[in-house]
Amino acid sequence: MTTIDTVDTSVLFEKALHAWTTLDLPRLQRELDDKVVDIRESQNESLLDRKKLATKTKEFKKLEDEEKIGEINPLLKLYQNQIDSLNKKNKNVESLLFKIYKLIADAPDPKTLLKIGMNSIVEAQKMDDIIREKQLLEEKLMKYADYDQIKTQLFNSQKKMDDLMELQLKAKDNEWSSILDEKEKNWNKNEFELNEKLEKLNTKIVELETNEKMLKLKLKKRSNVFEDEDDEDDRREEEPEDEREEDEIYEKERNAGGEIGGKSGVNKDIKHGKSISKLQDVSSKMSDLENSKKRIKALEARNEELRRELSTSNSKIEIEIEKAKQEQQQTISNLESENVLLIAKLENERQISSKLREDISKVKAEFDHETNLLNDQIDELKQFKDKCFDYDEIKKELELLKQIQFDDSTEETSSIDKIESAIVQRNKKLNAQIVELKQQNEKSIHQVDSLNEKIKEFEATIEQLKDANQRLENDLIDFDHSTSHNDDKWDTMSMISSVAGHTNGRVSPSGSITGTIVNTSSNDSTLLPIITQQRDRFRNRNKELEDENKKHFNKIIELKREINTLKNDNRQLYEKIRFLQFHQSKTNMEQNHGIDIENKYKSDYEHELHPIEQFRLMETRRINSKITPWDRIFIQVTRTILSTPYTRWLFVAYCCGLHLLVMVMSLTLMSGSSNIVEVSSSPLTADLSGNLDHDMKIL
Repeated sequence: MTTIDTVDTSVLFEKALHAWTTLDLPRLQRELDDKVVDIRESQNESLLDRKKLATKTKEFKKLEDEEKIGEINPLLKLYQNQIDSLNKKNKNVESLLFKIYKLIADAPDPKTLLKIGMNSIVEAQKMDDIIREKQLLEEKLMKYADYDQIKTQLFNSQKKMDDLMELQLKAKDNEWSSILDEKEKNWNKNEFELNEKLEKLNTKIVELETNEKMLKLKLKKRSNVFEDEDDEDDRREEEPEDEREEDEIYEKERNAGGEIGGKSGVNKDIKHGKSISKLQDVSSKMSDLENSKKRIKALEARNEELRRELSTSNSKIEIEIEKAKQEQQQTISNLESENVLLIAKLENERQISSKLREDISKVKAEFDHETNLLNDQIDELKQFKDKCFDYDEIKKELELLKQIQFDDSTEETSSIDKIESAIVQRNKKLNAQIVELKQQNEKSIHQVDSLNEKIKEFEATIEQLKDANQRLENDLIDFDHSTSHNDDKWDTMSMISSVAGHTNGRVSPSGSITGTIVNTSSNDSTLLPIITQQRDRFRNRNKELEDENKKHFNKIIELKREINTLKNDNRQLYEKIRFLQFHQSKTNMEQNHGIDIENKYKSDYEHELHPIEQFRLMETRRINSKITPWDRIFIQVTRTILSTPYTRWLFVAYCCGLHLLVMVMSLTLMSGSSNIVEVSSSPLTADLSGNLDHDMKIL
């Protein structure tokens, strides 16, 4: 639906509302009901008059010519009256028809309006459903606001896991490569040492072979004792030092000759002991060599273990650093996702607050409009009251007319009394309704003032919420800046914390720093439930205000209807008063004779608020004056009996007991003397029945 269509429909509805309010269909229906009853009665009366006229004409036709001359004037008068009544009825019907036509002529066809209203109701219901679905989708969208953030986090976490796996594999590769390098180094060293030992052993074998040859030569030389000393010296020089010592000892023994021949066995023992000591030295050196080899192997194994531990510690440090980086990035991503959620919720709260402000402004505008309308209506009522300032005087004149026309004729007084009583009762009802409407108007004004105060309070709370939202945004911005500045420091702190945790087992300073950051984030997250609670309170209060607005709007509509009914009733009352003023002109001559009576009733009227009550009292006094004293006593007794429920039930119990007593007495006396019982009981029952019938008639 375009804006032009909405404008056209709104204008059409305004015109229809204005037309149907001026039409006032309930009042028109009441008037038509009264008019239809009057027309029906007039039809019956006209039918009777026509029958009467027909009989008169038949009788007139039957008369002789001389008698017709004397009876023609009344017959013509009857015809004239019949014609006047028909003309009057025709005028009344025409006036009623023109009045209805005047009211209905400008009224549009309600069929199209009802169709438009039904379509608008259906569209409003659909719009409400769409708004609810929109709210649900907005809530879901707010819940899934960090979807892209979570998706990027998942991708980054997968990538980080792959990097961490590659890093672990690389660390293991480095560890085993370092172990293999160390083992190869040790193996090369052992190979070199074994090659050196082999070379030494080969040289020793060569030396031993030469020593063997030399020993053989020595044996040959010992057989040739008498060789030259020069040759021996040369040979001794060529021999090693040990052999030289043995040769010197042998020479000394040989030079000693026979002097020391007995000591040759002792020298052999000494030589054998020296060889044993040499063998012991060699074995001890060999054991030392074995121990040194074992020690070297243990040191090599220890070196390999230390190399492996060094590589594992390096890989662990790298892994811990990578894990710390990942944890840091995870916390940053979590904070970013929370920030996204908070921003989405903040936007939602802003939208809700803007909607609340719009609703409050609409409600305020509606209240202002309604108050302006009520003030206009009050001004109109005041103007109408100013116009009807002579209402009391007209009322006094009406009372005087009633008092003056009281003794004219019974039929006129009865009809006028009925009219006046109806007017007075209607006037009382209208006065009571005016008082109630004034009270309701005052209440509505007070309610409007209270609602204005509440609107001011809501505006103040909205301002507070704006300040709180601004503070929350500033805190989030400061928190983002603080996290961006502390990114460089975080790497070093995380590495220090991991190393310190593994080495010393104590809490590092970075742990306390991260703890404070988490605590601050948790303190910031505590603002979210406060905001949601405020939002829920505002929603509940908004619903309450909408309900109150609907109630006030319904009250205002009812007040408008009642004001329209009051206007119509006042108009009718004014027409009746004008009608009575019209009849007052006929009784001007009679008023000249009753000036004293007028003054008397004028003074009574000024003292009495309701002059009709005085008339009622006079009527009751007149009726009571015609009643006999016994009837007065009986009426007083019946009034006292029927005044309270207790006396009524007591009278019923008395009647029942009396009847039971009569029945018991009749049954006891039935066996003895039935005739006496009939004679004695019949007057008593007749009197009782007569009294009861009389009482019921009076009641």
